[in-house]
Amino acid sequence: MYLNEYFTQMVSAIFSHQGTVNKFVGDMIVAMFGAPYPLVDQEKRAIAAAIDMERRIATIPVPWIRDNFATGIGISAGEVVVGNIGSPQHLDYTAIGDEVNIASRLQSMAKGGQILCSQSVYHVTKDIFEFNKLGTVTVKGRKKSVETYEVLYHNC
Repeated sequence: MYLNEYFTQMVSAIFSHQGTVNKFVGDMIVAMFGAPYPLVDQEKRAIAAAIDMERRIATIPVPWIRDNFATGIGISAGEVVVGNIGSPQHLDYTAIGDEVNIASRLQSMAKGGQILCSQSVYHVTKDIFEFNKLGTVTVKGRKKSVETYEVLYHNC
């Protein structure tokens, strides 16, 4: 019952910024901005949705959710392959590619309440949001390091 409130709030935040929910993995939500329909400002919308999600968690009227779902978020942008991917026995509409992997790795590094993004997102949104440069990090499965930024926002 509690998780329904959490997922309802998170999906609502994603949809309110024109995102697409790709899948649920445990308590993680994978979302896309710019697929299946292109968006001019997909990076801005992704960060706005992430901030909205963090603020919603802080205000959910269920103490158990606020206490147990300190969510970290990872965002990256760039070229990916989007479509029905899989085999004839099982297809999923999803995105694959290096940027998806980077976002996933950033999410796993993010502490509760923290929003991390790659340089590709930072460059497009640096005049819209406030950031803290964290520096270069090595992420699993990638030889080249990723320049990482933390989105600064005011908690509720």
